Amino acid sequence: MIVDKISYQKVFPIAPYINEKIGVEIQLDEHDIPGEALTHAKELVEQWHKEANPGLYLYQTVPFEPPVTAPTQVIPAEKPIPEDQRIESLIADIYSCGQLKVLESYRLLAKTHPSLQQAYDEMLKKLS
Repeated sequence: MIVDKISYQKVFPIAPYINEKIGVEIQLDEHDIPGEALTHAKELVEQWHKEANPGLYLYQTVPFEPPVTAPTQVIPAEKPIPEDQRIESLIADIYSCGQLKVLESYRLLAKTHPSLQQAYDEMLKKLS
């Protein structure tokens, strides 16, 4: 097999739904190495695209390499709130209710603990 021509084409996206296809065909001499000619053809195509569209390369430090991301930061899981602090906080919330409709949103929750039920009942009497 005798390779006497090398052709290289590449499609470059230049905007959403707009592409530019650039190609080059190289006629080989008898002393040319096909692999080197193909590499040269690729370099020509990419160089021409950069020169013709410099705005596309303004923010690209290394062509065709994904951007470097910051190391992932591990966020420790929150410690669960102790049960007694949670109950005290809920009791304070129940006592801060100024309207019957707001208090009624605690009705089912109050049934889960005697102290919550007591606070709920006291506020129910007060707001009724």
